[in-house]
Amino acid sequence: MGLLGVALALLLYHTTAQAGSGGETCYADVTQPYEHFSTKTPYHVVGNADDAEVKFPGCRPAQFWLTARHGTRYPGEEDVLEMERRLPQLQLQILANYQAGRGGLCARDLDSLREWHLGFDVSLENKLTPSGERELYDMARRFQRRFPTLLGPPYVPEKHRFLTTTKQRAMESGRYFGRGLFGDQPVIFPRPETPDPLLQFYKTCSKWSDQIDDSEESRRERYRFQNSSHMLETIGDVSRRLGFSQNMTYTDLRLMYDICRYDRSLSPDQRSPWCAVFTEPDLKVLEFDMDLEYYWVDSYGYALNYRQACPQVKDFVDKFRAVRESGEPQPLANMYFSHLGGVLKFMTRLGLYNYTAEKLNSAHFGSEQAFRSSLASAFASNVALVLFECNNGYRVAAYSQEHPVTLPGCAGHLCPLDDVIRQYSDVIADCDVAEMCAAGGGWLRQAWNTLLWALPGLALVA
Repeated sequence: MGLLGVALALLLYHTTAQAGSGGETCYADVTQPYEHFSTKTPYHVVGNADDAEVKFPGCRPAQFWLTARHGTRYPGEEDVLEMERRLPQLQLQILANYQAGRGGLCARDLDSLREWHLGFDVSLENKLTPSGERELYDMARRFQRRFPTLLGPPYVPEKHRFLTTTKQRAMESGRYFGRGLFGDQPVIFPRPETPDPLLQFYKTCSKWSDQIDDSEESRRERYRFQNSSHMLETIGDVSRRLGFSQNMTYTDLRLMYDICRYDRSLSPDQRSPWCAVFTEPDLKVLEFDMDLEYYWVDSYGYALNYRQACPQVKDFVDKFRAVRESGEPQPLANMYFSHLGGVLKFMTRLGLYNYTAEKLNSAHFGSEQAFRSSLASAFASNVALVLFECNNGYRVAAYSQEHPVTLPGCAGHLCPLDDVIRQYSDVIADCDVAEMCAAGGGWLRQAWNTLLWALPGLALVA
């Protein structure tokens, strides 16, 4: 269809929208839409709203330790430019398909699609969004109510220590967390290192970069899944729902998925028309596609992913030991704000979100035991460790996404500090990051990766 035909379709769309809707349920009417969007999941989906003060008989809170991913951010530059270029084209094509009597979206969802426009531009790339600011502010308020003696005002720099990376989204996340704790009191942030060895250890790990992050081998299971019947059926179903006579490409499908999940995270109270193009089963297929990526590149897929996170394990253990053993006053709270790459690797190093000894593969789709990046790595995902001084010794309580969790090697949620130290003693002893991350032979792998990079996407073109 030419430009004149597309323009005519847009003009006539509202007069014919009720016809041929295919009887599909309107996404606009779904009371609880599916929101598990892998690493772009809004924090409210996974966070714990229970903010009652935490009390254990015979114990008092002694120190708070937190590592958190930044809140919801805008897409990166390349993604924004592609959204600006391709999404208006898809928008016009879908509406033209409907005008021609093809497609199965309901009238209300099509009307929303017709009125949609990209709500950001490249000037905002990778910056923290207003919804991300709120995620960190509200999280701080809840933690303060749980642990008022550690996190209550007034702010004292020696007692409340903050650290962020140099990225705006991390710095602003720390700043809004500080506002949630201390209101208008200005919080001091030390000058970040580039990259910070505690928060961005993976940025200096050449072996991880060469052999895992830039490797096609680490994405083998993901590419298998992209060529599976699950993905091919999803591409076919979405293509028919949008009125295309031939299957869309995986690239276009992913772009629509990305704007759906960004729209939803940026505006949690609104419905994105791009989410309407997917059914819940479609979204679960696309979620698992991303699970395979993050499992192998940042989590349990390879030991180096999480071995390099040992500096953070050593950090919290050293700080808790200092409270027990040092005669000097110690901080009440140590709070770090960084990125998915560091937080997920640290979670994995602790042994969280590890549901099965078997490595995640493309055949695990639909398994209740499968690793889920939506649960582990939503925007603002976090791990908090709280040291308690109890009548029977020092103990540690762990929280992930603000939910109580039990650390490996512990009999319950409140775990003796000595048990925690024993559990991670080998991690700390084997923490020569420079040695474990020394690269070797990466040039040949990189050349092979460059050759193969585009093949999986091409294989899915109908």
